[in-house]
Amino acid sequence: MASSSAASAAASSGGAAEESDPFSAEGLCDPCYDLWTCGVPWIDVLLHLEPMVWWHMRWLSRSALEFMGEPLDTATSAEAAAMWEERGGVANNTIKHLVRLWPLDATHMHGGLTGILLAKAVRGMIHKGDGAALRVVCDELRRRGASAVPWTLSSRELFLYASGQSSSAKPVKVILSMSPKVIEARSSGRGYTALQEAVFCRKVHNVEALLQAEAETRDTNNIGETALHTACFVICEASADIAEMLLTMDETLYEVPDDQGRLPVDRFWEAEAKWQRKEKTMASEERTAAALRLWLSVDPTGRSIQRDERVQLLELLGLTLEELQERGLYVQPQPPPSSRRPRQRRRGNRRGPGPATGSSGGVGPDAVVVAA
Repeated sequence: MASSSAASAAASSGGAAEESDPFSAEGLCDPCYDLWTCGVPWIDVLLHLEPMVWWHMRWLSRSALEFMGEPLDTATSAEAAAMWEERGGVANNTIKHLVRLWPLDATHMHGGLTGILLAKAVRGMIHKGDGAALRVVCDELRRRGASAVPWTLSSRELFLYASGQSSSAKPVKVILSMSPKVIEARSSGRGYTALQEAVFCRKVHNVEALLQAEAETRDTNNIGETALHTACFVICEASADIAEMLLTMDETLYEVPDDQGRLPVDRFWEAEAKWQRKEKTMASEERTAAALRLWLSVDPTGRSIQRDERVQLLELLGLTLEELQERGLYVQPQPPPSSRRPRQRRRGNRRGPGPATGSSGGVGPDAVVVAA
């Protein structure tokens, strides 16, 4: 009887219990829900984990919310995305709380072990293109001040890394919005700009974001190469897309040489020759189409073909001069140089010229004086 009365009491109070449950789908707006997900106290758990681990747990919390009925990753409308940003405080508040408590060793160049682990977590956010999480971390780093942040977490380093490694343009835009001057950053080794980093890694979405932010297309690296030179390092569809984007912003960029006088099209032919030496095979149709797009972008007239070895590279690409001439290109290669050496004139006196004649009566510097 007692058990049945307890069961009936539990059943009668079940509705009230469900209404007050902060972990149900109806209780998402409960203030306590910011620190809890599905009944698990994430803060207490994540405080004992490395940052790279707790950031992956952060994604697990997103999955938990989606399981409870919140359409997060599948949301397509702006209203749904705004709802996640407003009500999805679980993930962002978790990161904010952890970063606020996370220690950094100011005496160590990398911030100590905790600084190294935090840098790994931030790079993971950049790789995933998680702009929301990155903004939370950058807000905390800015609150601490530049003197308390290791160089690996500086806006300059994060921006250059994001330009070449992020899977979406969100991290680049987040850092630019917080520090607009960082667009002038350069890498310490090759002197690459952020635009060149994005071009080198063939991140088309980041190149587009940087060009929209008015990144300078004619800025050069340590050897005078522009971003268009960098685009010609590898021949592929992404490189052709990037070259067309750069030339849309600066139509005569293909005429700018580097410090050694090489044009972007010279870099193109060097890349093709290197690929042919390595692969030793005919190019596929996809590569041929990409090479033709890239070549015509950096050499609209086709005059760079005026070398015999480049005609051979063109044939290995599956293109003929006749096909290019049908496109209206100037493709008249120069004849190869003659292998015969010019015949030298024999000299009468092989030991040297005789005495110089003239009014001075002297001898030349190479003359041989013979006694009478």
